[in-house]
Amino acid sequence: MRLFLGVGISDELRVGLAAAQQAWREIAPRMKWVNPDLFHLTLQFIGVFPDEELPLLRETLRSVASDPFRVKTGELMTLPSGPGGRVLALSLAEGGEELTSLAAAVMQATAVCGVRREKRPFTAHLTLARAERGGYIAPEVQPTVLQAPILPTLSVSEFNLYASRLHANGPEYEVIEAFRCEGRRDG
Repeated sequence: MRLFLGVGISDELRVGLAAAQQAWREIAPRMKWVNPDLFHLTLQFIGVFPDEELPLLRETLRSVASDPFRVKTGELMTLPSGPGGRVLALSLAEGGEELTSLAAAVMQATAVCGVRREKRPFTAHLTLARAERGGYIAPEVQPTVLQAPILPTLSVSEFNLYASRLHANGPEYEVIEAFRCEGRRDG
């Protein structure tokens, strides 16, 4: 089973993102635009994970402690940054440090289950679109051309373990378990 960990977004934020994305789709129809139903903030991509080890992973993730926090989207960005970017995303104007801390705690917990950390550093963002295979972000949707929309703030009170199934018409995500952000555990 292919797995990843992330934070789901509110319907209010999803509607605002979808409206902005629709206008951009008309400018750059060849980009692979993320289905608005699949918007999330990724904490860690796990990849293929053995079904028989899923109970241990879930139990380990229940020990992750984080205070609830708020996220506000910021400017448009490309990943990697610069003209060779392949992902169009929104940075975080608020809550980026908290999301980064939560991602670090998640990665520490999953390491106990044998999940390897990515070599590149974590970058808090919300993915909007990807370039076609082998391509780069279209010039007409570079962050220097488009303006980021003003969107509602997201209250983060949980993170999710998702299963990802790939289909010809795009991925499908299923929440396997939600983990509450109920405050840090001291000692």
